[in-house]
Amino acid sequence: MSLKSFFAIKKGIIIVGALIGILAPVLQKLGNPGNMGICVACFERDIAGALGFHRASVVQYLRPEILVLLLGSLVAYLIYKEFRPRTGSASLVRFVLGIIAMIGALVFLGCPWRALFKSQSHDLFKKVFLLLFLVLILGYGSKVWAIEVYKKNNVSLSLGIWSQFWYQYCSNYDTDNDGKQDDDLNDFMIRRVYLAVKGQVVPFADFFFHFASDRLGQEDLDRPSKGLGSGVAIRDAWVRLKILNDDIMLQMGRMYVPFTRNYGTTSTKALLTLDLDWGQGGVRSGIFYPQNVGRDDSITLWGNILHDKLQYRFMIGDGSEEKSINPEDNLRFAGRISYNFFDPEKSWFNPETYLGKKKILAIGFGGDYQKDLVLNGKEKDYYAWTGDVHFDYPLKDDALTLQLSYIRGDNIVNPITWTNAGQGDDIDIYSGKIGYFFSQILGYGQIHGQIQPFCHYSYIDVDKEKDTQVYGFGFNYYIKGYANKISAEITFVDQEEETSSLKDHTLFTFQIAFGL
Repeated sequence: MSLKSFFAIKKGIIIVGALIGILAPVLQKLGNPGNMGICVACFERDIAGALGFHRASVVQYLRPEILVLLLGSLVAYLIYKEFRPRTGSASLVRFVLGIIAMIGALVFLGCPWRALFKSQSHDLFKKVFLLLFLVLILGYGSKVWAIEVYKKNNVSLSLGIWSQFWYQYCSNYDTDNDGKQDDDLNDFMIRRVYLAVKGQVVPFADFFFHFASDRLGQEDLDRPSKGLGSGVAIRDAWVRLKILNDDIMLQMGRMYVPFTRNYGTTSTKALLTLDLDWGQGGVRSGIFYPQNVGRDDSITLWGNILHDKLQYRFMIGDGSEEKSINPEDNLRFAGRISYNFFDPEKSWFNPETYLGKKKILAIGFGGDYQKDLVLNGKEKDYYAWTGDVHFDYPLKDDALTLQLSYIRGDNIVNPITWTNAGQGDDIDIYSGKIGYFFSQILGYGQIHGQIQPFCHYSYIDVDKEKDTQVYGFGFNYYIKGYANKISAEITFVDQEEETSSLKDHTLFTFQIAFGL
């Protein structure tokens, strides 16, 4: 048997695997990071940093291991005179799986090699993670793409991951830090990467977790403790008790603030427009109300009554926790009610567009309050309220989506990006958006999907200040469900009066989103 044939049989594969297994801890001993030893994903990240593709100095290093692998491949080619690039079917699927694998390894540190190396320590969490990984692979290998990975009687466990990758162009940006908004910005980023874990212990109790990273790589943003710009954070985490089925439920943990429809009930996986509304964390803006990346640590009483037509949510939460803003540690109170005239919306997360699957005519109202906050040097009560109408209706095989909303905010806690709305100001926000879903399948090659053009408009009226309009248009191209799509949008930020520090902006955003 030739040496080339030997490495193609089981014994040869096992020997190569054993050599790599020996080499990894040896490299650890010789100075490689203790949590990886040898890891192609990590090494490629380090090389990307060395070439200037990211700014994390601690992982900017031209890894010699990758160069050795390439040289070794060249030597093998020269010895055996064989150079045949190989590919397989479903190249797009393989490409997406590669992206998901890299995200799992680098963003969530979910690489099984890392788990093996870390399990050598006395860290109980790492050992539990490794055990869970082995159970999932060995016990449920036939269910790799199933969301529900375990179910026995009333006990269940489900896993899911979804991600959104962006390229964004922005005009009038200060890229050279000279204090002048006169540059063009080209910004690639990972807008969202969410790993979802949910399960049920008994029929009346379940739990939900979102491990998340947002805006990874966004220019001028790095708050790793919040999972913004870098790092990983727990975005959502709660336990829910069903006191009276779906009529009365008690939910405790970190969750959406039940205030607006746009960022109080809508899943960011299933938005009509490319991102959330301006002033609620969308595109490149902040969020004007107290929050922890759109959430709050709280307890919420909610449910669906009147034949599930009326959904109510009432929250008591931390609100602003900064001592400089909330020195007396006052609680925050928020609530929302929504009535549907046609089909009900019973979930905690609901789509912003139903793609013809439901008839929705919903009217909603929400309020948000926290007293005695120190805003812009003065003690004030923060209060905001909103009203909105959502219409989603099938038209034969197509569907129309329309949403209108009004928000009044008194003494807002956070400024709104690229507007005159600052901390302690009073604002009115008028918003509308419309989209039309075409059911006809369109595609080229292996990619087929359905298109949904949309447009949106927001008018941000700041008391005693010049106003700002934000409007734009774009499309979604749905490949499979809500989470797997390609989107593009042009957004305009139009000032009533430009100043040296407040300019008009044009943004173009292109998104590829995939998930389970």
